[in-house]
Amino acid sequence: MDEEKKAERVIEKKAAEDSDDGDKPSASSIVERADAAAERLAKENERIEANIRRQEELMAKQALGGVSSGPGKKEPPREDTPAEIKEKFLRGELPFPR
Repeated sequence: MDEEKKAERVIEKKAAEDSDDGDKPSASSIVERADAAAERLAKENERIEANIRRQEELMAKQALGGVSSGPGKKEPPREDTPAEIKEKFLRGELPFPR
């Protein structure tokens, strides 16, 4: 029983020492620090929300962009008509056939 009473006294002494106001910051400085932290959090939340909006817009544009992931069809090369060949020959773009 004596050990329990001694333990209780030690706990009470420590509680009394911890309750000294000498080491604790004042209530106004705690409030000021909390206000500053709240402002920083609010600014960071606004920045994150703006980034999320930008990312959503980019994802929407990508989804609606009509880009397919499959290979595209290659169009066969267009052949010139005889009239186009004649015009190219007359302009000197085609050599004389031999």
